[in-house]
Amino acid sequence: MPLFPDPDAGLPASGAGLLLSTAAFLGGLVDVALTGSLGWGFGTAFVVGSGALGLRLAGRDLVFAAILPPLAYAVAAFLCVPLTAAAHESRFPLGLALALGGALGTGAPLLLLALAAGCGAAGTRWALERRAAPAPVLVPLQGGAEEAADEAGEQGGSASEQPTDDAAGDAAEQEPQVSRRPA
Repeated sequence: MPLFPDPDAGLPASGAGLLLSTAAFLGGLVDVALTGSLGWGFGTAFVVGSGALGLRLAGRDLVFAAILPPLAYAVAAFLCVPLTAAAHESRFPLGLALALGGALGTGAPLLLLALAAGCGAAGTRWALERRAAPAPVLVPLQGGAEEAADEAGEQGGSASEQPTDDAAGDAAEQEPQVSRRPA
C-alpha cells in the first residue's frame, strides 16, 4: 500500500516551503537569543525541517525537496542576520551586508546536509511508493490472433489458409494492452 494513495495528498510545495522557512527562522531566533549568532539551533531546525519536508511533500511535488532548502535558507538568513550582534558591530548597512554575506557564504555545509536530508527522505518515499504499486499485467486484446486461430480451426482449416479481412488482420498485429490489475 502506498504511503499516499492519492498523488495530491501531502503538503503542496508552497506550504512546505513556508513551514521550512518558519522552522529555520524560529531555530535562528533561539540561537540569536542564546548566543547572539546563528549556530546549532538554526542548523538543527533547518536540517530536521528539510527531512520532514521530504517526507510530507505531495507526491507530484517531490522534486521540490531539492529546490526548497536553498530558498528557505536564504529567507531565514535574511530574517535572522539583522538580529545578530555581528550586524550591529559597525555601521549598520555595512555590518549587515558583511554579516549576511558571511552567513550565506559559510552555510554551504549546512545547506548540503539539509539537501541530503530532504532529497534522501523524498527519494526513499518515492522508492517505497513505487515498490508498493502493483506490477503491470499483460492482457491480450479481444479479437486477437487466438480468436482467429479458433475460428479457423472450427472451419476445418488453418489460420494461414483462411482469407482474413483487414480488420481481423489489424487486430492480430496489435500488441497486448497493459493493465494495472493484480495477478
